[in-house]
Amino acid sequence: LQEIYLSPELWDKASILNTSEPIITEYKENTAILLHNKNVLFFAPMNINNKYGVIINLGKDQIHYEIECKYIGKLAEDIFQIKLNRAQVYINNQEPDLKLYELADQMAKAVYPLVLNIDKNSKIISIDNHDEILLRCKDAQKKMSQYYVGEKAEKSLEIFGRNCLNHNTLINRIEQELFFQLYFLPIQGIY
Repeated sequence: LQEIYLSPELWDKASILNTSEPIITEYKENTAILLHNKNVLFFAPMNINNKYGVIINLGKDQIHYEIECKYIGKLAEDIFQIKLNRAQVYINNQEPDLKLYELADQMAKAVYPLVLNIDKNSKIISIDNHDEILLRCKDAQKKMSQYYVGEKAEKSLEIFGRNCLNHNTLINRIEQELFFQLYFLPIQGIY
């Protein structure tokens, strides 16, 4: 990323976008300004402190939920800690009511909140609260196995347990989750 254009309402924020004194030039009759940032806009995880709505359309079903991202602090020179917490999932504006959806929702609830240690490229280094997640997952797995019975439920719970148990597998699952992929696009790491 070499240049960024700002509309006039953001001109007063130009000086705080980068700590390396951006070079500012006006562009096309005061319609925007161009920031030349010596090829780098710095990653600013301390700006991560928002709630986002996620909507996923799956054929006739629409899934939506709210996810909160919060910056906790800096652990080392290039390691930052963030917390992700997901609110109730709704399918077609209702809480999950089909057994399969209920099971998936209960499994995901056991994983959140997540406390992640990420680098400046938004790569997950570790899950800081993995031990807590393990306890929640084991407890949820025990409760769910009493309520959800059958071959599909057993197989789902077994996969769920394996994914939670293995730190690296859980990281891979988180990185594959749609919200994480969209929120931490490669440009976010550059920015």
